[in-house]
Amino acid sequence: MASVRDIRRRIKGVKSTGKITKAMEMISGVKMRRAVEAVMAIRPYANGMIGILQQISKALKKNGTADGVIHPFIANKTGNTDLYIIITSNRGLCGSFNSNVLKFLFRLLQERKDRNARFIVIGKKGEQVLMRTAGIKENIIASFYDMVSSNPLPSQMRGISQIIAEEVLSGRITRAEVIWTDYISPLSQKVRNSILLPIDEKKEKRDIANLSSSEIHTEYNLDFLIEPSPTVLLEKII
Repeated sequence: MASVRDIRRRIKGVKSTGKITKAMEMISGVKMRRAVEAVMAIRPYANGMIGILQQISKALKKNGTADGVIHPFIANKTGNTDLYIIITSNRGLCGSFNSNVLKFLFRLLQERKDRNARFIVIGKKGEQVLMRTAGIKENIIASFYDMVSSNPLPSQMRGISQIIAEEVLSGRITRAEVIWTDYISPLSQKVRNSILLPIDEKKEKRDIANLSSSEIHTEYNLDFLIEPSPTVLLEKII
């Protein structure tokens, strides 16, 4: 039977643990609020960028290019290889965030088992799992850790965008698809997949619709004059 001293020591330990847990909760709450603010702040930009891509795709399909060739970034190809960009975290202690993304990926691969796949992994947690998975680790062409931060910079994205563009232009892949987690509320997040390339006008409309319903979406049914040309602008954006 425990002595009075042991019981007091345990009570003291529990109280100390409670204080530490309370401090961690407060810090996590602050980080959560900052992350939510960052997500909500970037959505108008994402909405606008998707709208621009929609207009460029529309212009290229309507007018074509100077040499009459459909640009690889909007052309529907008949190949059999997909590129998946998987976004996970660098650390744990985030509930089912990473596992939900990976389960979604594995389910997608099972549904498309007749197609070949290549992978770009963003985040250490995703890479750790995929590097142990037979049939996947051999097809990981790049991994990125530095862009998983509270304040990612455009310069950090250039490397991954260049790889995706090269894969499409070289004809090694048919399409590039990103698997990501959409924030809905603190208690609700949904894993989604969006096709980055080839760009499709209907797909861009669906991507806009997939943003939070509280956002205001503007759809322009006008024909825009794009200078210097849709092709040049598309390559600069990508």
